[in-house]
Amino acid sequence: KIVSVLVALLIALAFGGCQPSAHSAEPAVFSEEVVLEDLEITRYSYQYDFYGRTVCAECFEVENTSTFNIALTGEFHYFDESQNLITVGTRTRDVLGPNQKTVLSHHQETPYSNCELKLSVSLEEERISAASKLSYEITQVGNKLIIAVTNNGDQTAEFVSAFVFYFKDGQPVAQASMGLFDVDHEFKPGKTITEEFAPVTAEFDSYKVYNYTLAGRPLV
Repeated sequence: KIVSVLVALLIALAFGGCQPSAHSAEPAVFSEEVVLEDLEITRYSYQYDFYGRTVCAECFEVENTSTFNIALTGEFHYFDESQNLITVGTRTRDVLGPNQKTVLSHHQETPYSNCELKLSVSLEEERISAASKLSYEITQVGNKLIIAVTNNGDQTAEFVSAFVFYFKDGQPVAQASMGLFDVDHEFKPGKTITEEFAPVTAEFDSYKVYNYTLAGRPLV
């Protein structure tokens, strides 16, 4: 019964307030308020079974539409039916470059009525995102994906990660992520790293991949 109610509430929850129809005129000086207002946000939520326990995944695709390198923090606030806060989770991205996307994802076992994402951003001046210099190729083998990522830039990237959403009939059913780097946590220029996402048990007919760096080296 709890699961059925939870699914209905997740499907019914609207998230239109965080997707502006038009972007604000961006100032020459960084403004957290303006950057936050112009973020493009898409919400995905689904549930899955984890060793007999029902887990709900709340996922938000965030696109930085500004011209600034930003650091991003997302707080997941979960509420009961009386709108009492019952638990909180936090996810961060050290650097997100202009016109780049990332995913903030949090998994919750405690039953809840709705989830709100509270975002904050700051100007990241010490590091840049290397994501725009990365390219990837995907090979699907049965229910698993093999990803080959190449650093096409002339600088070393650090803490490169890949994130994948699996979809069935347009709805998310699973997700996975992995690090892509050598033992020194670096991804050298011109190098290709190939890794395999663990097989998923859920049936899927499409997928969406995100490449991002948690800490790209600055331009010098």
